[in-house]
Amino acid sequence: MTAKATIAVGQSADVSSIVQRSDTAATPVGGEVRAVATYLGEEGKLFRFKVEAFDEAGSIGEGEHLRAIIATERLLAGAAKRKAVRRP
Repeated sequence: MTAKATIAVGQSADVSSIVQRSDTAATPVGGEVRAVATYLGEEGKLFRFKVEAFDEAGSIGEGEHLRAIIATERLLAGAAKRKAVRRP
């Protein structure tokens, strides 16, 4: 089953939940970086991905990324509440 197949009308798949990463090497300023994300499966309501980053010399970091599918209405309501209590 793909994430797209589980998204119902009125839901959003663009909500990041948890990001864990480790840097293993530095890339020079101006260097080209490439990232690869691999879908690992579902954990309850979360979709789990392995993420790896590379520059011209090899691996520079890796980590895991969990994403959630939540109702767009709920996301917007939470954002509106925070906006209402925003302090100058």
